[in-house]
Amino acid sequence: MMFQLRMPFMASLQRGHLSRNSHLSAAGVFFSYGPGHSCFHTLPLPPSHVNINEVGPRDGLQNESSCSDNRSSALLTPYRRAFLAFLLKQANCHTVEAAAFVREDKVPAMAGAAQVFEHLRTLEGENANKRDVWARYVALVPNRKGAEKAIDAGVNSLAVVTCVSDAFANKNVGTKTWQDNLRLACEAATTAARNADVQRVRGYISCSFACPYDTLTRAEDVAHSAAALADAGCTEIVLGDTDGRASVRRLEENVTALSRAGLEQDTIGVHFHDTFGQALANVYASLALGITSVDASCAGLGGCPFAPGATGNLATEDLAFFAEGAGVSTGVDARRLLAAGRYAHALACGDERLLVKLEQDWRDGKLGSGGDADVAKARPVAGRAARAWPRKLGM
Repeated sequence: MMFQLRMPFMASLQRGHLSRNSHLSAAGVFFSYGPGHSCFHTLPLPPSHVNINEVGPRDGLQNESSCSDNRSSALLTPYRRAFLAFLLKQANCHTVEAAAFVREDKVPAMAGAAQVFEHLRTLEGENANKRDVWARYVALVPNRKGAEKAIDAGVNSLAVVTCVSDAFANKNVGTKTWQDNLRLACEAATTAARNADVQRVRGYISCSFACPYDTLTRAEDVAHSAAALADAGCTEIVLGDTDGRASVRRLEENVTALSRAGLEQDTIGVHFHDTFGQALANVYASLALGITSVDASCAGLGGCPFAPGATGNLATEDLAFFAEGAGVSTGVDARRLLAAGRYAHALACGDERLLVKLEQDWRDGKLGSGGDADVAKARPVAGRAARAWPRKLGM
């Protein structure tokens, strides 16, 4: 099979087998397990470019109002969520998930989704009339009704979500089985795909690796869901690491199953959580498998409001720094990414004074200008900030 890549170096990396005498180079990894026990594994060449899909404005902030310290929830106005999405698009993230058309009583932090896109049109000005620019803003929809609302609001890039766990489907959308959840997602995808103005439909499969309420999920179920979503009109299938238990082996199993179902690498994306510190290892494995679409959230904000302990999406700053170190282009502007991160920090911490200052800096043309554009030099600052920011926010 075209995806049957064996990556013992990544498995060893995840199991912690790299010793003090092990060496990493551009050519491969020299493992030293002790006297007389060593081996060399060649690293597959990564692709030349990876698309970063920013999910912070939606996935990173959706759980904010349920926190015990919800000072910031009052500041999560549609305008400020739109402004964060705008800053991240200005940083040249491939797509930005800006809002979710969901029940506001269930996810109050996402209230006013249509207003978010109204504010984005104002912020973008004439650029909002450019289809390729406007299509970079994505809205999550849970069902056909949500898709219709998003389309009525002028959104032309949508994301639908399903899962492969009965327990998670019940907690997340209230269906008895994951197959019922899949039906809702396919209805939403079909509604979107039939609209001539819609250019992109992403299909998330939550619990692609494991379920926080059950155990490991089956690659066959993931492939079945992926094929159904693709038939319904999804242009990309995203494997969601809901509770952070994704591994290189499970990733390979899923991608192989999707290949057998007829999906190509360029239609597959990944969404990892860093709950157990495995996100970047899984990203490297994804790149080795030919996957070049990776989700991330500024400062690692997010997790999942319906998955206990699933704290921390992969930080966009970490992904950009990692990709640059691997010689993989992202197109991301480091200065603007850090500026967006500062704004997200202020939102998460409820710092209205800083929010007002940063908004004024943008109006004055100061935000994201000056300084060093080198991600490698900018990242340590972002990394310290990310570790200090609250890990309370959430696929």
